[in-house]
Amino acid sequence: MRKNCDLIVANNPMEEGAGFGHDTNAVRMYNASGLVLSTGVRPKREIAEIILRTACEQAAFKTIAAG
Repeated sequence: MRKNCDLIVANNPMEEGAGFGHDTNAVRMYNASGLVLSTGVRPKREIAEIILRTACEQAAFKTIAAG
Protein backbone atom coordinates (compact mmCIF):
# COMPACT_ATOMS: atom_id res chain seq x y z
CA MET A 1 0.00 0.00 0.00
CA ARG A 2 1.38 3.44 -0.94
CA LYS A 3 1.39 6.12 1.76
CA ASN A 4 1.91 9.84 1.28
CA CYS A 5 4.54 10.12 4.03
CA ASP A 6 8.05 11.51 4.02
CA LEU A 7 9.34 8.83 6.41
CA ILE A 8 7.85 5.80 8.14
CA VAL A 9 9.54 4.21 11.17
CA ALA A 10 8.55 0.66 12.01
CA ASN A 11 9.62 -1.83 14.63
CA ASN A 12 8.82 -5.48 15.20
CA PRO A 13 7.97 -5.92 18.90
CA MET A 14 8.38 -9.68 18.45
CA GLU A 15 12.10 -9.24 17.63
CA GLU A 16 14.32 -10.24 20.55
CA GLY A 17 15.49 -7.19 22.49
CA ALA A 18 12.99 -4.87 20.81
CA GLY A 19 9.76 -3.22 21.90
CA PHE A 20 8.20 -2.84 25.33
CA GLY A 21 9.92 -4.18 28.41
CA HIS A 22 13.41 -3.65 27.01
CA ASP A 23 15.92 -0.82 27.12
CA THR A 24 16.67 -1.58 23.48
CA ASN A 25 14.76 -1.54 20.21
CA ALA A 26 15.31 -2.12 16.51
CA VAL A 27 13.64 -0.14 13.73
CA ARG A 28 13.49 0.07 9.97
CA MET A 29 12.92 3.39 8.26
CA TYR A 30 11.33 3.81 4.85
CA ASN A 31 10.89 6.81 2.56
CA ALA A 32 8.95 7.01 -0.71
CA SER A 33 11.76 5.11 -2.49
CA GLY A 34 11.84 2.25 0.01
CA LEU A 35 14.13 1.18 2.84
CA VAL A 36 16.36 3.98 4.14
CA LEU A 37 18.02 2.02 6.93
CA SER A 38 17.72 -0.77 9.46
CA THR A 39 19.24 -0.05 12.87
CA GLY A 40 19.63 -3.47 14.40
CA VAL A 41 19.12 -3.76 18.17
CA ARG A 42 20.44 -0.65 19.96
CA PRO A 43 19.65 1.35 23.10
CA LYS A 44 16.38 3.27 22.74
CA ARG A 45 18.09 6.65 23.21
CA GLU A 46 20.41 5.85 20.30
CA ILE A 47 17.40 4.76 18.20
CA ALA A 48 15.73 8.13 18.96
CA GLU A 49 18.87 10.01 17.88
CA ILE A 50 19.05 7.98 14.65
CA ILE A 51 15.38 8.65 13.88
CA LEU A 52 15.79 12.39 14.46
CA ARG A 53 19.00 12.60 12.40
CA THR A 54 17.47 10.58 9.54
CA ALA A 55 14.29 12.69 9.53
CA CYS A 56 16.38 15.88 9.34
CA GLU A 57 18.50 14.44 6.52
CA GLN A 58 15.40 13.36 4.59
CA ALA A 59 13.80 16.81 5.03
CA ALA A 60 16.98 18.56 3.86
CA PHE A 61 17.23 16.28 0.83
CA LYS A 62 13.58 16.90 -0.05
CA THR A 63 14.12 20.68 0.23
CA ILE A 64 17.22 20.57 -2.00
CA ALA A 65 15.50 18.32 -4.54
CA ALA A 66 12.54 20.71 -4.71
CA GLY A 67 15.00 23.41 -5.76
